[in-house]
Amino acid sequence: DPAESRFAGRVWFGPETEGPPGHAHGGSQAALLDEGMGAAAWLSGQTVLAAKIEINFRAPLPLGTVLTLHAGISKIEGRKVYAAAKLQSDDGQVFSDGTGLFIVIDAEA
Repeated sequence: DPAESRFAGRVWFGPETEGPPGHAHGGSQAALLDEGMGAAAWLSGQTVLAAKIEINFRAPLPLGTVLTLHAGISKIEGRKVYAAAKLQSDDGQVFSDGTGLFIVIDAEA
């Protein structure tokens, strides 16, 4: 069910995330996008680790901005789980987005 492989959450970038003056560091955005993609996989029952992520920074993100993190699974091929995520403002602007390849692992090992 596609609904089980997608989720959204509200996020806020405070002063601790500052990179360029007055703006969120790209690493804080990348970490959140990575976490979102992995969480989408885990919430749908896929026990995964990240193998590769690619992040696109679309616009500088001012500190104090409240966004929605959208994340979901694109497809599953055997042990490979492909995911995507984006950080989007309420007016529709995408500040960053990314894709990832995650590998299903044996959680008991």
